[in-house]
Amino acid sequence: MVKSLKAVSEVSLPAAGEVTQVNESLDGEPERLSTDPYGEGWIVRTALSGPRTWTASSRPPSASGT
Repeated sequence: MVKSLKAVSEVSLPAAGEVTQVNESLDGEPERLSTDPYGEGWIVRTALSGPRTWTASSRPPSASGT
């Protein structure tokens, strides 16, 4: 879950896998989500189940556009 002053939101992973690490430093510095999302603001690290393990609700559109 990601909490802010205005909302609490669940974070979903659009692929099948396992969370291997949680960035607990965000508990003390949640602003890192906005200021450094690709550096120190990462939320979780994962190990995917396979190379193409998208969940049904998050599959990218096919080449035909459907």
